Amino acid sequence: NSRADKDPTGKSFESIRDVGTDAVIEGQVQKHAERFRISVRLVRTSDGVALWADQVETGFTDDLSIEDRVSALVAEAVLTRTAD
Repeated sequence: NSRADKDPTGKSFESIRDVGTDAVIEGQVQKHAERFRISVRLVRTSDGVALWADQVETGFTDDLSIEDRVSALVAEAVLTRTAD
């Protein structure tokens, strides 16, 4: 399978679709010194197309505040996409 056919855990999107999931959220965290870059994508399982993507760059302050920022971005993106 190609990269577009798999979610970040390596499972095929086909197996995810089998349980009725239309999209998955995948993310990546990169750290350099005291800086973090968190990248998040909402990916349609039928064809692997990114429906939305964003990233947050921040210094390490409080891991919960970083989590809150990323969660808010994802929630807004999902709500926007599902409201259409």
